[in-house]
Amino acid sequence: MVEIARDLRVKGTDLWLDSRRRKDFCFISHSHLDHAAKHKKILATAPTVELYRHRRGRVEAVTVAFNERLGVGEVAVTLFSAGHVLGSSQILIEGRTRTVYTGDFKLRQSETAEPIEIKQCDLLIMECTYGHPRYRFPTRDEICDRLEGFVRGNLRRGVTPVVFAYSLGKAQEAMKIIGDYGYELAVDRSVYDIARIYEQFGVEFGPYALLTDDGVRGQVVISTPFGRVRDRLKPIRRLRTVFLTGWAIDGRSEFMSAVDEAIAFSDHADFYDLLEYVKRAKPSMIYTTHGPKEFAGILRSEGFQAEHVVSHQQLRLDL
Repeated sequence: MVEIARDLRVKGTDLWLDSRRRKDFCFISHSHLDHAAKHKKILATAPTVELYRHRRGRVEAVTVAFNERLGVGEVAVTLFSAGHVLGSSQILIEGRTRTVYTGDFKLRQSETAEPIEIKQCDLLIMECTYGHPRYRFPTRDEICDRLEGFVRGNLRRGVTPVVFAYSLGKAQEAMKIIGDYGYELAVDRSVYDIARIYEQFGVEFGPYALLTDDGVRGQVVISTPFGRVRDRLKPIRRLRTVFLTGWAIDGRSEFMSAVDEAIAFSDHADFYDLLEYVKRAKPSMIYTTHGPKEFAGILRSEGFQAEHVVSHQQLRLDL
């Protein structure tokens, strides 16, 4: 069985799933910090283990490849690609039933993450961050065209383009897109260090250098919107900023007012891809997390059995 409360655990084992509190043994779907607390031992793919150690420090790890089956107590678990960031994985738990926990996932193409895989299951526990019909993201071609247009237009005017993105995943995707157009990059330290890990696992980028206090010369800056990044941008006399976030659809991001533009670019599935995932997985029962509770109602209107899991709720799910 699986128990859901503030955390998720495979009942009858010591394996927790993306727990936000320290555990002795925890599956880590990916190394964004809201899914990767500091644990004693983790289960993850090789890229996720490296990224986790970079962000959280040394840890004992059980490292498995995609679709490598592993026995844990009385169940078998298999990690398979989530398409979210490099090395991100979902987990299939096989006992009396087939249960999939998705973590964060993305259906659309990415040059810096493995393509998603969808497995049919009896029970699906899925994130639904953008689980409202207003969240329809632009196509990849539209995103690339708009991002390259922002870069090209500003450089022609002698203005430095500054691209803000989260340091793990989206920033490397931006590096790949812009670098493949032939532009040179200056990237913030947090982005730079993670890009080096991506390179260890075969991701190739165009020319890039570490952003320093000396400013830039005809380069595109890629950084996070956090911390003291504005101090490092002070030597740049003329600049314009763009923020890459799915929340650009409705302007909800806390950083929206501090940038010149925003592009609805996310490493999550949009509403329509969430529905597509469910249709392909064909579960008998769905529990939704990390998103609007209304999404479960939409799934029910589509003929699925679905409930939204809230923090105070505890469910016991037979595997």
